[in-house]
Amino acid sequence: MNWKFTPIIFAAFLAVGSSFACVSDNDSHHEDASVWTDPVTGLMWEVTPSSGFVNWDEARDHCDTLASDGHNDWRLPTISELRSLVRGCDRTDFDGPCPVSEECAERACQTGDCFACNFGGGPNDGCFAPPELEDACDYFWSSTLVPDGDARAWAIGFSSAFIYKPRTHFAFHARCVR
Repeated sequence: MNWKFTPIIFAAFLAVGSSFACVSDNDSHHEDASVWTDPVTGLMWEVTPSSGFVNWDEARDHCDTLASDGHNDWRLPTISELRSLVRGCDRTDFDGPCPVSEECAERACQTGDCFACNFGGGPNDGCFAPPELEDACDYFWSSTLVPDGDARAWAIGFSSAFIYKPRTHFAFHARCVR
């Protein structure tokens, strides 16, 4: 079935997606269980997003000033780094056919392959993010701006692995990375 994206469906994704959460406590190699290192990429991620819902500028500022696990070099992830967290959706994972990346960040880069997998059909209690991460079905900002997008930045909704270009005044989570 082909779904057509509408603001009403997006609002439903946000409302339902924000109710899913899953976390695992298999992260014993950090002094603080609030971080997780992805064994595939080597990137260190916040387990629980500490930002709450924030606009893009607030998300970037939050990550730039975060001190956690003895580190103060946290930042908002690029869209490619954020895509590396997608699990179980071959269309939008890091190696998937959706072309959105730092090298292809214009509006035209969002093809039909970026429009997600089945809502709530991910391998992590319906989410398309690693089980080690809390708030795994929510929407998260990337640091990658849409250069021709009049105040837009790339984000991912992990309830459906949807790669989206919302306006920067929208409120999503920031999951900081280092």
